[in-house]
Amino acid sequence: ITSCVAAYQPKGAASYAASKVNLANSGTYDAGNGTNYPTWDDTNGWKFLASSSQYLTTGITPTSSWSAILRISDMTTKLDMWAFGNYASSGWGIQPQNGYQTIYYNGSARSIPRNVTSGVFALAGAQGYYNGSADGTATTGNAAPNAAIFIGDVSGEYRRYLTGYVQAFAIYNATLTSTQIGNLTTAMNAL
Repeated sequence: ITSCVAAYQPKGAASYAASKVNLANSGTYDAGNGTNYPTWDDTNGWKFLASSSQYLTTGITPTSSWSAILRISDMTTKLDMWAFGNYASSGWGIQPQNGYQTIYYNGSARSIPRNVTSGVFALAGAQGYYNGSADGTATTGNAAPNAAIFIGDVSGEYRRYLTGYVQAFAIYNATLTSTQIGNLTTAMNAL
């Protein structure tokens, strides 16, 4: 997909440093360590612990028409936990767990009742996806992100750290189709 801005594959990477390299364009938007950052192993990828306030930076500020997809496992059921995003009066990103629901943000929020510990989550424009299928209806607003997104947390007004593993994460400067999301989900699950 030619619109890929950044792609990270911590699962199977040769080292922690290699896991942060942008596979779509090495040296541009490589992931950076937050104040505290995840541990890593080649079997599971990045391991984030909310209790340790861990996150990675990207330097990427998306628009409301962009897309992102990631594979997560071993999440704990936790209130208000972001996989990636930014939030400053409105948000752009995904909370795979917020109590017993998943919330997709693109200016406004769309909540889907769910209690899961793993899966492939995506946001394509205003439409959320879970394991390759559209997840409810799209959000109704459009984000105006004014901060670069974090992985394992949300940048902006407050901290909401992830507890779980991230095996892969990618971001695109276009709204991906449902077929593209399905193909990416299949590829991420094959890692």
